[in-house]
Amino acid sequence: GVLSQMTCCSDGSCLKQSLYFIWDMEVDKDFIPHPADGEVDKFERWSVETLESEVRQGERLRPARLVATDFLIRHGVITPDREPQLVKIQSAMHQDRYIFPHKGAIDSGASEN
Repeated sequence: GVLSQMTCCSDGSCLKQSLYFIWDMEVDKDFIPHPADGEVDKFERWSVETLESEVRQGERLRPARLVATDFLIRHGVITPDREPQLVKIQSAMHQDRYIFPHKGAIDSGASEN
């Protein structure tokens, strides 16, 4: 699937829209991932309950909270019965990407008259 996220500084500056292409990868129960690209320090195996708790209240998942939330929704852990704001959350996770035209962003070298 595809998720979208708009981020900015606390003062509203530095708007950045990101698109995340995600998929589930099933592995054997005894599979142990090892960090190889420097992007993460370690991997941990969490229960669904721990993952949901971290999504709702934790600080450890900040960069991956969007993807973890999507996973929990798709796998029926977060449902409308358990989360009254689910429709609003899902709508925010799948927004269209906006491109704001900027005068001069594409300069053909011709001067305007």
